[in-house]
Amino acid sequence: FGNFIFGVLMNVGIGLFAPCMTLVYLLGMNPLAAFPIMMGSTAVLSVFSAGTFIRKGAFDAKAVLAVAISGPIGVVLAAMLVKSMDMEMLKWLVAFIVIYTSWTMYASWRAARRSLVQLAVERAG
Repeated sequence: FGNFIFGVLMNVGIGLFAPCMTLVYLLGMNPLAAFPIMMGSTAVLSVFSAGTFIRKGAFDAKAVLAVAISGPIGVVLAAMLVKSMDMEMLKWLVAFIVIYTSWTMYASWRAARRSLVQLAVERAG
């Protein structure tokens, strides 16, 4: 159920990996179990969401090509890094990423809200 919610949020621009990894930790599972769960979730999600993005043209073709070329290399490097990384360090890294991302999203929302309020005040005044 949690990954279903994360999949919905991923389609609006929120990532899936860090929240999924956090969920796996909170469930008391082995952190190494998070990686196949994250990749499987993203693979299933991509099948259902890709058509919509393609039909709407809501993607950058150059970025897609860059990710398609460099992505497999990054996965291999990340796998080697994660295998050699201490699990405590990985937990702290994921916690930092979740907190940082939450803060930046909140700051972005707050800035957008302020600009909307200012616009409303200008129109009313």
